Amino acid sequence: MFDIILRIVCHCVLSGWNLHSFYKKRNIYNLLFCIFFAFELLRELFLEEYLISDTRTVIMFIQGVVFIIAIILFLRNKINEDKKQYSENTN
Repeated sequence: MFDIILRIVCHCVLSGWNLHSFYKKRNIYNLLFCIFFAFELLRELFLEEYLISDTRTVIMFIQGVVFIIAIILFLRNKINEDKKQYSENTN
């Protein structure tokens, strides 16, 4: 029971934090991370008991795709920021 409560709290906090970061900085990867954690929270709360294994697999695949896209966008943004910062320091 404690592990379920802990997972729900963690997903709520991570989803809220990424949504706040999206509104603050307007980075799309924050919105995608928020969607990922919201999906995970919904799956944890409502869907886990009622899903058949095929539907669970599809939802996990969609979550994986969203998570991978968010990571790629995050890393691309960090690389661009580093290049920009490097060019400003060399000039």
